[in-house]
Amino acid sequence: MAVSLETCDASIAKRAVNAGVMWRPGLYDDLFGFGVTVADPTDPSLDTQTTVEAFYRLDISDNLALTADVQYLNNPGFSDDDPLVFGLRLRFNL
Repeated sequence: MAVSLETCDASIAKRAVNAGVMWRPGLYDDLFGFGVTVADPTDPSLDTQTTVEAFYRLDISDNLALTADVQYLNNPGFSDDDPLVFGLRLRFNL
């Protein structure tokens, strides 16, 4: 069975640029991060999408970390909303 890859173009963006920084504020192994992505969608009817993300990881101990995260999406593909997403993750290493 043969599949033509020309008809299976699943690329979401023509091009994208990412930049970010991470910083350890000097408290145990805590970590702060900030990043931005700008992407041009393959569909010419869609606007450029920009995503901004910031997080803070609080290392409670050697085996336990709590990370808070916030993301803002401007002009996400196929949506009229610009969502603001909050996340919280607890990581435990055995």
